[in-house]
Amino acid sequence: MKRFGTTRGRNIGAILLAIVAGLVVAGGCVGRGGAGKASDVFVHRYRYNIDEEHNLVRVFGELENRGQYPVQAVVVKAIIRNRSYSKTGENIVVVKNIKPRERRTFSLTVTSHGGASTVECQVMEPSDVH
Repeated sequence: MKRFGTTRGRNIGAILLAIVAGLVVAGGCVGRGGAGKASDVFVHRYRYNIDEEHNLVRVFGELENRGQYPVQAVVVKAIIRNRSYSKTGENIVVVKNIKPRERRTFSLTVTSHGGASTVECQVMEPSDVH
């Protein structure tokens, strides 16, 4: 009977296999264990509807996670400004579990105190909200 390889050759092969398997497992854990940040999430687009009769502004938009890791939660803040660019209202909404490259919608209603002319949207870490 012919022998293919030696004991030493099989040991080296087993060691190499164990190293490769360890690297694959470690690489997978790092990829899944990474945490995205609010700075990875952008307001892709948004629009708003000013309801002057009820002093409300309805904001609808879409976020995009441009990072490589999932983002557990972000806060979207909509700020209402009047014609002189003074802040007349604001509100927030929390959007959770945004996967990498995913686009997610958000909506919120803001009460305007003193007129509304424009809306700006900001994405923040939940810990940055006071």
